[in-house]
Amino acid sequence: MHQGAFFDGPDVNEEDEDRLTHQLGRVRSAMKNFGWWTLDELAFACRATPQGVSARVRDLRKARFGGLTVDRRRHPTKKGVFQYRMLPF
Repeated sequence: MHQGAFFDGPDVNEEDEDRLTHQLGRVRSAMKNFGWWTLDELAFACRATPQGVSARVRDLRKARFGGLTVDRRRHPTKKGVFQYRMLPF
């Protein structure tokens, strides 16, 4: 990780900052309806991978990204699938 990086992780470098910032914005924008989303649904809506969306959902909870509250629950009909929703700020 380079000095002063906004995003962390062993493979994040300076070239990733712009891409991850835009991806975070798309995830935040999609979740502004405060409804429940699976990672696959968010990935489709945000033109990203489920893994990337999962990381951005975790980022939303961090203080440097707003410290937002993101709830998680088991999907009511899909075994082994979780849903996420961002609570109003």
